[in-house]
Amino acid sequence: HQNQASHEFGMWPHNVNNFHSKWRKRGSGHKKEVAQELKKKSSEQLIDEAEHPFDPLLEIADRSLKFIDENIVDYQARLTSQVEFGGEIQPEKQLEVKIQHASKAGDSETPFSAYTKFLSPKENAGQEAIWVEGENDGNLIAHTTGLLNVKRFYLDPAGAIAMEGNRYPIWEIGFRNLLVKMAEIGRADREYEECQVTVHRQVDINGCICTMLEAIHPQQRDHFQFHIARIYIDDERNIPVAYEGYGWPKNPTDEPPLIERYYYTQI
Repeated sequence: HQNQASHEFGMWPHNVNNFHSKWRKRGSGHKKEVAQELKKKSSEQLIDEAEHPFDPLLEIADRSLKFIDENIVDYQARLTSQVEFGGEIQPEKQLEVKIQHASKAGDSETPFSAYTKFLSPKENAGQEAIWVEGENDGNLIAHTTGLLNVKRFYLDPAGAIAMEGNRYPIWEIGFRNLLVKMAEIGRADREYEECQVTVHRQVDINGCICTMLEAIHPQQRDHFQFHIARIYIDDERNIPVAYEGYGWPKNPTDEPPLIERYYYTQI
């Protein structure tokens, strides 16, 4: 199906076969260099040395962004997500995602690109979308299932159809963008005192051992986006692989309502 998708869409900057080839080349010989780089200072060391509750989030985000930009060209993963949309919790979704980061080598520039394919729920399984920064007049190209699979749909990524059931447009997908969001929220919230940050180590996310940083705003304020946020950092690779955000309950005895959660597995 991947070969079919690359043939039909015909606009992936480096088609799916090239994508896998490049990933393999970066993956095998690059692993030792990656491991050595990450051993310099782990997320746990950053947490232990912090002077301010939000400093670990910010320093981990900055270091991880630097590492990603210098070492990760592209990747594929399974994204499991569930969000509040339109006042209701949406069903859990699973997608196969392929992300290609924007890069520049000499005079050659590669734009940010994202490919998604629904795995679940069943009624959406098989639906595909590709978005390439600066291409197709800014539109994403979508394929649905069934008889309409032969037809391409050009959609505004921020339009009502593409955003149905989503909190963010496709160009914000990926763990690099998750880091950027984490840093933006951290720097904004650092200006206020009402915050508690705790650290949970050796948290297993589908076999991936993580350090989980939990930030809590006890009191609801207009300038806070969440009541509880949990960020899971892969201890081996120093990249965020999961995020959970919860709002304030209407009654103090109720569980905090889910705003959004995202898990990247099979990276």
